[in-house]
Amino acid sequence: MLFLSIREFSKAPSAALSKLAQDEKAVLTNNGKPAAIVIPVNTESFERVYNQIQEAEKSKPAPAHHPYHVLDEKERKEAFERLMNFPRKKLPPDLDDKKELAEWRDERFDSKTYNRKPHMATIIDGRAIAAKVCEEARVRAEEVKRRGVVPCLAVVLVGDDPASVAYVRGKGKALAEAGMEGRDIRLPAAASEGELLALVAALNADEKVHGILVQLPLPPHIREEAVIEAIDPAKDVDCFHPVSLGRLLRGQAGFVPCTPAGIVALLESQKIPIAGSHAVVVGRSNIVGKPLAMLLAGRSLNATVTICHTGTKDLAAYTRQADILVAAAGKPGLITGEMIKEGAAVIDVGVNPAPEEPRGEEFYHEPHEQKKKTTEVHGEKNTEEHGGRGKTEEFYHEPHEQEKKTTELHGGRGKTEEIYHEPHEQKKKKGARRLVGDVVFDEAAAKAAWITPVPGGVGPMTIAMLMRNVVLAAEIGG
Repeated sequence: MLFLSIREFSKAPSAALSKLAQDEKAVLTNNGKPAAIVIPVNTESFERVYNQIQEAEKSKPAPAHHPYHVLDEKERKEAFERLMNFPRKKLPPDLDDKKELAEWRDERFDSKTYNRKPHMATIIDGRAIAAKVCEEARVRAEEVKRRGVVPCLAVVLVGDDPASVAYVRGKGKALAEAGMEGRDIRLPAAASEGELLALVAALNADEKVHGILVQLPLPPHIREEAVIEAIDPAKDVDCFHPVSLGRLLRGQAGFVPCTPAGIVALLESQKIPIAGSHAVVVGRSNIVGKPLAMLLAGRSLNATVTICHTGTKDLAAYTRQADILVAAAGKPGLITGEMIKEGAAVIDVGVNPAPEEPRGEEFYHEPHEQKKKTTEVHGEKNTEEHGGRGKTEEFYHEPHEQEKKTTELHGGRGKTEEIYHEPHEQKKKKGARRLVGDVVFDEAAAKAAWITPVPGGVGPMTIAMLMRNVVLAAEIGG
């Protein structure tokens, strides 16, 4: 990168220089007029910059001497130091003192070479911000405990879906760290809708329970709407109940959906302007998209909101207008760099398995290692060489069935546990599937001013805001 000072510009039209200054993000030192301009550009664009002026001059011959002067090290150092003395209106409006100004300068320029650093968005650390929110919830929980009330969240899980089990475990850990009580209630996948509704009714009546969360998704024979509507709105800390959403729509006090509340907290933590900004929300789910749009458009935040979805034509035309872009469509790589406005805040809600990662049962099991163990128990040296007795392939894909058949065939032999590997444990051994968001991170980070990573962005904030809602429910109900 070079600092190029235009010392003679009379050979080029003013309009051309103004355009050049705009394209190259020059800092004009004379009220926006082309006079003594310092432009940071890279060496590859030097010829292109000069050709822009040549093109503007049409058929005029090139000047006998070059209109640019490449600053030497001393001059570049002086220009670097002068960044501290630019007219206030040429600097970001939120820089109030010399310290903030120096930080702004050092973020953009290398203090050793005095060259402009390549742009990279500020990565919003959701884990760190969530830790602060959880600590605030813990302090509030201690205050409630002094009144003899222990904040309590009952989490109901129907079935043993691996992802749901992991989510419930994470919530239980967060409750313990925040000094709150967590009731982990499990029902078998075959439990009826009536059984679940009866459990919810009992929790509604339990004065020691301040929040109720039924982990979704539910088995297909149970209607989610019926279960959500059965929860007492005063204990609906997930804010899924129609009454809770209605209060949000009307701007009334109450619980705020956890993920939308977490997104707003992330924006506010970075002092990103929301009022008057154009926020584009990609996704219209009842959990994130719709409530987030209502929250941002509310009187307290005053953003102008556009909701996009699968039926939106020319999605990029909308996302390129966004000062705040929230991707919550659940489609990996949906938002690319060219779809993002320069300087925008990008919030990635999506949590998706990376497309290139292996999927299905192949991911859970290691055939070669498993094949070896099967051979040892069957008393064969090589499964392929000896025909394998028709068991090896079946074993790879149906571990539970294989465990049963092997036990019956061999009379137990005490070897069944050696053959059978629980899928979840094997998954852990193989390594968790890499997660990606709805945004192509590297491309977006090159254009955005702020961006959230996946994982470590919105996810931790969802649980943190749940902790805040539980404490609020205890404060109100206790």
